[in-house]
Amino acid sequence: TTKQITDMYKYRRSDIINPVEIVLPKSSHVIDKSIGSLQIWHNTGATIIGIIRNNNIIISPGPYFEFESNDRVLIIGDEYVIERFNAYINQYV
Repeated sequence: TTKQITDMYKYRRSDIINPVEIVLPKSSHVIDKSIGSLQIWHNTGATIIGIIRNNNIIISPGPYFEFESNDRVLIIGDEYVIERFNAYINQYV
């Protein structure tokens, strides 16, 4: 029981979630497309928690949010998410 309580506590701590900021390249196939149509989570495992655009932050953008070039995407996920997200936004479709 003590181990279960300890395990639950570590997931409630805000200091264990470290978002990663990734700038979308101008040539990315995701530009002008929505998060939902791209199925970002299904294709990368990344959870988008925010977008920084023109020094403004958009918290928790929904599935209809469309990317623009130079958006800075704040993502969280497992240890391989950064690699998969970068590969996805840089692939040629």
